[in-house]
Amino acid sequence: MINWRNFLMGRLTLIRNATQSLQEISQMQTTLAQHLNTQQEVVESIYDDVQMSVNNMNMANAQLQKTHKLFGEARLWVFLFLILASLVLLFLDYYG
Repeated sequence: MINWRNFLMGRLTLIRNATQSLQEISQMQTTLAQHLNTQQEVVESIYDDVQMSVNNMNMANAQLQKTHKLFGEARLWVFLFLILASLVLLFLDYYG
C-alpha cells in the first residue's frame, strides 16, 4: 500500500512539474508573439520609409536631369556669347 502511495505521489509530482513547464512555455510563447508583433511593426515602418525614400530619389533624379538640361543649354549660350564678345573686341582693337 505504501509503495502504491509513493508511486502515485511520484507521478503527481511529475505531472505538476510537467504542468509548470507547460505554463512557462506558454508564457514564453506569448512573450515571443508580442516581440514578433513589435518587430513586424518596425519592419513595416522601415519598409514604408524605404519606399518613400525611393520615390524621393526618383523625383530628385528627374529634377537633376531637368536642371542639367537647362544649365547645359545656358552654358552653351554663355560660351557662344563670350566667343562672340571676344571676336568683337579683337575686331575693335584691330581697327581702333
